[in-house]
Amino acid sequence: MEILFAPLQGYTEAAYRTAHHRHIGGIDNYYIPFVRLEHGKLLRRDVRVLDRAAADRGVLPQTPQIIASTTAEAAAVVLEITSRGLGHININMGCPFPLLANKGKGAGILPHPDKVHALLDEVLDRATGAGATVSVKMRSGWEKMQESMALLEILNPLPLTHIIMHPRLGRQGYKGECDMEAFARFENECEHPLYYNGDLTTAADITRITSAWPRLRGVMIGRGLLADPALALEYSQGAPMPRVARLAAIGKIHTDVYAEYEARIEGGQSQLVKKMQAFWEYLLPEGDRKAHKAIRKATTTDAYLRAVNTLLAGA
Repeated sequence: MEILFAPLQGYTEAAYRTAHHRHIGGIDNYYIPFVRLEHGKLLRRDVRVLDRAAADRGVLPQTPQIIASTTAEAAAVVLEITSRGLGHININMGCPFPLLANKGKGAGILPHPDKVHALLDEVLDRATGAGATVSVKMRSGWEKMQESMALLEILNPLPLTHIIMHPRLGRQGYKGECDMEAFARFENECEHPLYYNGDLTTAADITRITSAWPRLRGVMIGRGLLADPALALEYSQGAPMPRVARLAAIGKIHTDVYAEYEARIEGGQSQLVKKMQAFWEYLLPEGDRKAHKAIRKATTTDAYLRAVNTLLAGA
């Protein structure tokens, strides 16, 4: 079973992906948070993202993800990806954030089969013409599960490498439980290799899903890996990472990420601390509460680093 690291905006950026791969690993592919057009062109941030991915090609297994509501948007972003020699593209049809979904992007496109079909045809045509392959990440629907089932008539005949299914509705966001009955129905009728995504926080969770659906190609994990970066490695090795080794590895990841942001971020200590605080939003939830609070309240790098050292020493 393959394990994919889900793309989470603001968390799994290039610095984090690189550091995680170097110090822990256990991931078959890191998915890059989606890139998109804004006012007809890529954001400068997304240009840097794709340039970095191209530079890391062959060193770090990763896949760029796109989000779009029109064929013109999709064509432009696919060109940016393929021109850099990146060989696989994932289409985001699962993002639940209303700001994007209300524009027909992410999960917001799911109730519109004609738009889905046109978008997929455009991406596949452009990507395959450039020698790249295409996959889809999606939810079970925006308003109702039947939306994803209806889309299988479109998805099944297409030359997709795989589908990643998160069995929540877009309007749920990340609330409520995953609809496992909806996933079972989708899995039964999906003709593509399928990955499960959603609420995997322990190795036992992964085993439960892969045992229930042995035809799965694998799973995608997001917040579970942010909370426990060793989760995938522990599953593949069949044993938990020793506490001391786990904390040491997390410390090394933090050191690498901190050093990269320190060298790149302008605006002084406050901007660096603010950026790094997101690193701990999910990580080590079992750790010392006072240290977590001190990290959140820190306004200087000295205060922040003292709190981090306290957390890692006592987690």
